[in-house]
Amino acid sequence: LLYDHAATPGHDLSMMASKKPLLTKKGLFTCNKCGLTTSFYYFGRNWPFSKSLISLEDAYIARDPFSSDPTPLILGSHCVSCNAPVCVSPSCSVFYTKRFCVDCVQENWEEFPTEIQQEVLKLKEKDQEVSVTHKGSH
Repeated sequence: LLYDHAATPGHDLSMMASKKPLLTKKGLFTCNKCGLTTSFYYFGRNWPFSKSLISLEDAYIARDPFSSDPTPLILGSHCVSCNAPVCVSPSCSVFYTKRFCVDCVQENWEEFPTEIQQEVLKLKEKDQEVSVTHKGSH
């Protein structure tokens, strides 16, 4: 999902080190599938606080709360098919050239390569196992 622009020859990192953009919360991101809701600082591909990384998709970005540096944390994006906001959790969305929610993956199942179908099936099995485990523990 990321392209390390700093790794390209001729890219000068010295200019970036001195510039620290002011980050303010832009709003709340809410996943349409799992309901994850959290603040985001930026939506797009070229992140103002990490010039060396460029996303392959427009994404909701937060700062990693466990890092002292302004490390980007990708929260999610919009499904290219239905435009629903979805987080990057594999149980909510799949990135295959673009981001798809799991509902649109299932609706367009035959359009995806076998590898993606197998990954989605594995995740469904894990979700069912967790669901059965939680029901049995009550």
